[in-house]
Amino acid sequence: MFLDKVLKKKTDLLNLENINLKISDLYSLKNISFNIHNLDFVCIGGDENCDFLMKIMAGFISPDSGKISFNKTPLFGGVNLTQIYRHFSYVDNNNTLYGHLTILENLEYFGTLHDMQGHILDKNISKLLKMVEVGKYKNMKVCDLPLTLIKKANILCSLINNPKILFVNNFTNDLDHESRKEIFSFLKKLKNHGMTVIVSDMDYEPFSKLFDHLIIIQRGKLTYDSKNKKGDFKMLYKITFKSDPGDYGNFLKVLEDHKQISSVQIIGDKCILSLKDDANLMLGLSRLLKDYSEKLISFNYEKIEVKNE
Repeated sequence: MFLDKVLKKKTDLLNLENINLKISDLYSLKNISFNIHNLDFVCIGGDENCDFLMKIMAGFISPDSGKISFNKTPLFGGVNLTQIYRHFSYVDNNNTLYGHLTILENLEYFGTLHDMQGHILDKNISKLLKMVEVGKYKNMKVCDLPLTLIKKANILCSLINNPKILFVNNFTNDLDHESRKEIFSFLKKLKNHGMTVIVSDMDYEPFSKLFDHLIIIQRGKLTYDSKNKKGDFKMLYKITFKSDPGDYGNFLKVLEDHKQISSVQIIGDKCILSLKDDANLMLGLSRLLKDYSEKLISFNYEKIEVKNE
């Protein structure tokens, strides 16, 4: 069996309780609490603070206060962390592969770093190559591969130690929409191999339906948790964008008449759209800006949970 499925049921795997971290006036985490179930495909979305939260969960940095545990064992409590971290693997947007080596040679190298050899290593590599269907490229040097294949090869090498949790931190920023969808769809399938996958992505909205569990962090606070909806609440959706030359008045009427937009505000050099539902307007907005010779400079989507009065 490729993964020893010690944790088979939908039970709490990772638990965070009142996590606090102060980095600067701009970056912090404030009383973050949530549970992650085994075998779920989870997205931590929102702003830049998600990066720090992912590194806390992966054990790279410790919080100022709060508790975090893996399978009921504390991550920061003087325990033998080596026994815990062998169940984790982590990838981010940095390519960690050796370009002069082939995919197969990289897999063999990373396997030896985990003290794998012989039949066990060969068996793991064979199953990994089949999972992503890159077997026909296994003898190609990484430097000769297109970017999407390099991304998949990075994921493969991160799986060589059979982790229980794969952390994927801002991994697809440099890919186009279809390539990102391809990567996310593959990551979702990993739960069929006994794995929990947690991704961090600020541009998560176009793929939100792929995730089993969506957690949103805004300005250091947890604003939405799809599996822990407490109390009477409603969701607010907002898009803020900036374009150049920023002549929003030219197409203001078009935005106001859009069936998915409830209101439009122009504040300074930015345009703010309030949405009626959880609609993805990015593609339509891009076409609209192009029609009016506007170049998109920045784009931010917010999904905010607020309690009803």
